[in-house]
Amino acid sequence: MAGVLTLKMNPTPACHAKMYKSNRRAKKARYPEAKKMYLDLKDRPFYHSNYLTAFFSDFMELEKQGVSHPDIERIRALLKEEER
Repeated sequence: MAGVLTLKMNPTPACHAKMYKSNRRAKKARYPEAKKMYLDLKDRPFYHSNYLTAFFSDFMELEKQGVSHPDIERIRALLKEEER
């Protein structure tokens, strides 16, 4: 799901792959790996904004679709803290 949203926002394969990997790792309870990827990407440019904005957008869309996982919530909290 998140990969599809990412592809709609920026169809370049590199952006799609990075975003998809981050979301997939968070959903598969691979928190340490996901945390590293999210923190590495968060400030990089993505489409006309940055990855952080895209991550939060994906999290909201996943939530609307009924997809949740404790590690996604941990990542969301971590990114909110980093945003400050």
